[in-house]
Amino acid sequence: MFTQEDLKKDRKDVINKILLESGRGEVISFCSEVLDKRAYFTVDMHGNIKRKKYNYAVPAAVFMENDNEFADYISENLNFTEKIKIEKIGRMTNEDTEEVKKNIFKLLVKGECHFSLRHCKELLMRDSEEFFKMIFMISMMDNTAFEKPLAVYSLKKYFEKFGYSDEALYLTISYLAKMRADFRDFENEKAGEISKEELRNRIKNSIDKYENEKGVEILGYLAALLSCDYEKENIFSNILKKKIDEFENSFEERNEELSNIKKSIYEYLSKEV
Repeated sequence: MFTQEDLKKDRKDVINKILLESGRGEVISFCSEVLDKRAYFTVDMHGNIKRKKYNYAVPAAVFMENDNEFADYISENLNFTEKIKIEKIGRMTNEDTEEVKKNIFKLLVKGECHFSLRHCKELLMRDSEEFFKMIFMISMMDNTAFEKPLAVYSLKKYFEKFGYSDEALYLTISYLAKMRADFRDFENEKAGEISKEELRNRIKNSIDKYENEKGVEILGYLAALLSCDYEKENIFSNILKKKIDEFENSFEERNEELSNIKKSIYEYLSKEV
């Protein structure tokens, strides 16, 4: 049985041993307290705003084919200075489903992590399809650069592959809540005429162009959009259309070196769409 001190002393060796003995799901669970951040968004009294980047630990567990590359990614992205105690996530069994859904939306928009986790777990346990549909919707309302749709899509695939995990749910919902929302694009967008299937075909016809940072961001949004049918689907489709237009109009052939994790995500999503 390993401890956090063991992990701190020899992170790669400990991760490899857990991987060999118990698999990737146990690696994520064991390392989860040093894979999150206390805050993803901060602003000081001088008006300086800082946003920290998403940790791709959950996507790495799902999309990276090579175990050694997965172990490298996790070991390189542990942060002991921001260690957070992750306790068992409780539930809200006494609330009716509509109240749970209402509170999830309200709490995530406010950036509240602790109680949003309890409500998210409750809805997930009652109706996983409804849970993911709602979380996908919230993620697609947000700034596409934050890659929240990719985070939610990765969580869905994680549960399909490894089963439910408090730690994986925590890492994802923590990011959604703490990376405070920016709804400007959604707020100012109108419903369009283009369908998500038309957008899918458009991307598929030039998929090689999307093997870069911006392309992976767009593919993550498309994967979320294709996952469910949404009330505001025409707005989401129009947001994505404009992002594709911007991307393709400014596209230049370039040798952008993607990280191993981004390559893995691209390779998976390019086949999915």
